[in-house]
Amino acid sequence: HSIDNVLSKFKQFIDSECAKKNKFAFYGRAIVARLPGFEGSEESVLNDLNHALRIDPGFVQARIQRGQYWFSSKKYTEAIGDFTGAIEAMPQSNASQRLRLEAQVASCYLKLYDVNAVLEYIARVTGGQSDEPSMILTRGKALYLKGDYERALGDLRSYQIGRAHV
Repeated sequence: HSIDNVLSKFKQFIDSECAKKNKFAFYGRAIVARLPGFEGSEESVLNDLNHALRIDPGFVQARIQRGQYWFSSKKYTEAIGDFTGAIEAMPQSNASQRLRLEAQVASCYLKLYDVNAVLEYIARVTGGQSDEPSMILTRGKALYLKGDYERALGDLRSYQIGRAHV
């Protein structure tokens, strides 16, 4: 079997599963849309993720992917909504993924230049204590933009020290 034949059969299978309203098929098609041989458009990626979330609004992975889509499209407010929705739907036991998403939310606020929102969000989700490098870096950048250079420098030094031990 040629690779083209295999890809064709795979596309047919995914399309048939999408026709059956299979949320995983919509999600999978969105994920592979940019691979060679698939050439999905940005609009088709978003449509597939929207379909998956209409079928199951609590589908965490689809919500994360759509948040990443919004982030890469510079639609940070929409990304915040999806990342926050994913965090809320995620089991408490998934602490590392939760922390990565919380860092993404903080980064979105920073991209919006809402430094107060960055600082308030990080303080709320970390209780003021975080050794997560991306949170420290984002907080340092926000403090710098706010004009609190001394605290910003402290965070950036902590970030450098943390990175040296990784």
